[in-house]
Amino acid sequence: MALYAQVIIDIAHTNVDRVFAYSIPAEEAIEVGQRVLVPFGRGNTAKEGYVIALCEQVDVPKERIKPILRKAEGFAALLPEQVRLASWMAQRYHCLMVDALRLMIPAQIRGDRVHEKTLGVAVLTEQAATLQTVKAALYTKGGACKAPVQKQVLELLEQMPEGMAVTDLYAFLPGCNSAVAALKKKGALIIKDVPVRRTPYKQMAPGTETRPVLTDEQAEAFHAIEQAMDEPRPGQTSFLLHGATGSGKTEVYLCAIEHALQKGQGAIALVPEISLTPQMVQRFRSRLGEPVAVLHSRLSAGERYDEWRRIRNGQARVVIGPRSALFAPVQNVGLIVIDEEHEQSYRNEQRPQFESAEVARKRLDEQNGVLVLGSATPSVTTYYQCVQGKLRLLEMPTRVGKMGLPKVVVTDMREELKRGNRTVFSGVLYEAMQRTLERGEQMMLFINRRGYSTFVQCRGCGYVVQCEHCDVSMTLHKSSRGDFLRCHYCGQQKAIPPLCPVCGKPYLKQFGMGTQLVEEQVRQHFPQARILRMDYDTTQGKDAHLNILQSFGRREADVLIGTQMIAKGLDFGGVTLVGVVAADASLYLPDPRSAERTFQLIMQVAGRAGRDQLPGQVVVQTYHPDHFAIDTAARQDYKAFYRQEIQNRQIAQFPPFANFVRLLFRGQAEQAVRAAKECHGLLLQCLKEHNIVPLQLEMGYAPIARIKDETRTQILLKLPSGPQADAALDALYTLFYRRTWPHCTLTMETNPSNMV
Repeated sequence: MALYAQVIIDIAHTNVDRVFAYSIPAEEAIEVGQRVLVPFGRGNTAKEGYVIALCEQVDVPKERIKPILRKAEGFAALLPEQVRLASWMAQRYHCLMVDALRLMIPAQIRGDRVHEKTLGVAVLTEQAATLQTVKAALYTKGGACKAPVQKQVLELLEQMPEGMAVTDLYAFLPGCNSAVAALKKKGALIIKDVPVRRTPYKQMAPGTETRPVLTDEQAEAFHAIEQAMDEPRPGQTSFLLHGATGSGKTEVYLCAIEHALQKGQGAIALVPEISLTPQMVQRFRSRLGEPVAVLHSRLSAGERYDEWRRIRNGQARVVIGPRSALFAPVQNVGLIVIDEEHEQSYRNEQRPQFESAEVARKRLDEQNGVLVLGSATPSVTTYYQCVQGKLRLLEMPTRVGKMGLPKVVVTDMREELKRGNRTVFSGVLYEAMQRTLERGEQMMLFINRRGYSTFVQCRGCGYVVQCEHCDVSMTLHKSSRGDFLRCHYCGQQKAIPPLCPVCGKPYLKQFGMGTQLVEEQVRQHFPQARILRMDYDTTQGKDAHLNILQSFGRREADVLIGTQMIAKGLDFGGVTLVGVVAADASLYLPDPRSAERTFQLIMQVAGRAGRDQLPGQVVVQTYHPDHFAIDTAARQDYKAFYRQEIQNRQIAQFPPFANFVRLLFRGQAEQAVRAAKECHGLLLQCLKEHNIVPLQLEMGYAPIARIKDETRTQILLKLPSGPQADAALDALYTLFYRRTWPHCTLTMETNPSNMV
């Protein structure tokens, strides 16, 4: 019998990033994964902790061992496999053990900030004699009722053996509060606290969906996954499902999940955007019913807690959600699906900085489970793994049904300018929009910038209005309360100055465009059009994503304007036109993946058109029509893009042929510069000790040198791939994360998804 528990204290600090031994009280049954309250420190302050192991002996003198105070819950919050996964992540991603453990539970559980919701239900006592005595006392000797309201309450509850919610009782019999209190005092009725589930998306109709007949391509893909689930072989349980937009990848996912459930296993399906969750939840619930749970950050604390509880106690065996759903306490996980696997949101930019696919593969290894990565535009690195034989490639190049891929037209905006067109829309897109509205069909307009205009500049002296706290220009926004400028990095807002602060002239003018400007232009040119806008600004409220998508799905709008939220995964049969308003927005960013992201965005948003019985058309507006990323996206030719891009990366020694390492310091200007210089010297010494010659080593300010009043200096290092460089990289993490940098915060990233 275990006498001691090894506990990780829930404090994120390197000084306490180790196991502490506590004795287990005789009356307590403690399990691995249990959250406990323990005395900690000299003052024996009660702190929360996680039990990661049980043992009969410890190397600490028994007189120094303190007892566990109590359990935080009556059950183990973490599965043993989650504890093992956290331990692996702490080593793999050079993070604190507690940082990894915190990923496994809803944040509100820590600190006892959320509880099970209960509802007061009034039920009659089961003591028949008591009830009869109370009833008799309601009447005088002459038979007149002395308490008619109490009589009504009793008669109503007699018709409801399961009881009635107190709130409903008060609404049904107004003014019965005192009568209920009197009957409760007499013992005639009891108020029970009944647990109530807080259900996400409860306004969505559950529906029923029958399993459609699979196409030949779908059937071939599913059978390969099914065989791997039934007869797992090392190195043969990770797949890339490369399917064209509209080819039916979701149906393959559903069939595989159904098979996992039949085998008594659980499944997790990840989606990159919260905006995609409602459609996926609707589809999964219609097919699978109650075993489906949803987890994401926009749920209320109560909803998230209740869904997590359903998963932990085995009521829900299928989980849908973005990156965080990967850590749901699903028992016996046999399948993990990562839809739109190319999305950068699957990489966690905060510590621990993990890759979802890598963590998913590690979690599945214990059960020999199957990993399915799906995309119409796989990341170059993922497709390269297929070429290298590390992933099995499944291809579905054909759309379901008779409809082919939409027709794509590329318009050169330089020629539009020569013709005097200064509007947002090219002639081709304007005419296509007009025809679409005349036919009563729907369209989507994509621009990956929110706000009205990108920046405000003085035409007299060239001054650009910048944020006072960040080295970035402020974006113009419009609202019913007036125009204002907003910083998209720190959130600061201010009014537009009437005169230029530098030259004092009234020559301030907005340049560039965002979703608000596109919306304004549509209203001016097509006043009859019904418009919805979907961007960060319009989706802040609870269920805002769902409300916008449901409204568009009910054909209550003709035009949906949005950022990358609308670029992937959505399926609306009425959409026959997609306009890519500014295809170049991400093309020349200072990032090795700018061409890849431009290609993916264009091809993904193009795939929203013509998904039902009507043919689709896509208009791509660009100033660089000959760029290979735009040309191959317009031809919807992924393999042509991949061949060119992988060649470019090999020549430039970009990932996957090398690794970028960025050390970013944030803090006071003088300290950030000093820390970067000190770090540079230590880095050179470490590389020398490991006989590594870097492919590139630069030190200076980050592309955005100041955010939220913090100076940002960086060291950018490019290392050759290989075991020797990996060992050096591990040494660098150990070296820098164990040091303290006065007045500075260091973030060390390998192949960061955002180089800005």
